[in-house]
Amino acid sequence: MSVSVATRTCKCGGTEFRREFNTASGDLACVQCGVVLEENPIVSEVTFAETSTGAATVQGAFVGSDQSRASFGGNRGSLDSREQTLANGKRRIKNVAAALRIPDFISDAAYNLFQLALLNNFVQGRRSQNVVASCLYIACRKEKTHHMLIDFSSRLQVSVYAVGATFLKMVKALHIRDLPLVDPSLFIQHFADKLDFGTVKLKVIQDAVKLSHRMSEDWIHEGRRPAGIAGACILLAARMNNFRRTHSEIVAVSHVSEFTIQKRLNEFKNTHASKLTVSRFRENSNVERTLPPAFTTNRKRERKLIDQITELEETGEEAIKKDPILFSH
Repeated sequence: MSVSVATRTCKCGGTEFRREFNTASGDLACVQCGVVLEENPIVSEVTFAETSTGAATVQGAFVGSDQSRASFGGNRGSLDSREQTLANGKRRIKNVAAALRIPDFISDAAYNLFQLALLNNFVQGRRSQNVVASCLYIACRKEKTHHMLIDFSSRLQVSVYAVGATFLKMVKALHIRDLPLVDPSLFIQHFADKLDFGTVKLKVIQDAVKLSHRMSEDWIHEGRRPAGIAGACILLAARMNNFRRTHSEIVAVSHVSEFTIQKRLNEFKNTHASKLTVSRFRENSNVERTLPPAFTTNRKRERKLIDQITELEETGEEAIKKDPILFSH
């Protein structure tokens, strides 16, 4: 089909041009010499063409807001490396978010973090699974959900330590300073849903949340993994409501070791709140605060060291008294 463009003139002097409507590109070429004047033009209207079999096809292509060029015919080869990386990252983020039941607005925030990481050359040289898990974890931390880092590593079948290292490096590289600390009470309901408490589940959750706040008052939260605090609170709350839950059952849902759970229980045992009965603990919230466990442990070590030094000094004095001539030299 030949068209006449009044405002254009080819180098050969021709004013008649042909638009190739039988291809997706829609090139504009001179009829006389064949020089292409327009290639892959961007138009606002939608045009249709007919193929050799008589089927109707749409001319042109859609260009997304995050794309630098159009892709014709769904060919992935027409996308550059950056656009392919973004498309793959968005697809993986959506898949992981759907598997862990993460809302869409959180996965969208994670994709924005992925774009920012790609812009700062953070994705290059790292496994995409670790970067995707780190983006989702940061987005979940900002929204204060119950998702833990081990949930993403288990879903992607990668090492939690590798994901954790990537997460720390990403926070530093992207200068993320407003990342809130994890509140252990966020995991309590998530852990309680996995354990069979029946109709008493709400009461167990309330007791566990109160125990978590009590541990926070007694400085047990500081420097501890929130999952370990939540697991210990669930275990205590279950026993307060006559449920016999073992350490192994708590470990299965909290993903921390039995030693960690027992250590949190031992720290709570040294507080003033642990001396109360169950009924008095539920009614009374004004309990005297206890010194931090680290402070108490360090004072015990200092006293032990002083006792050892004193014992050595006494032993030396006795040896001098027994043989003063030997020690005089």
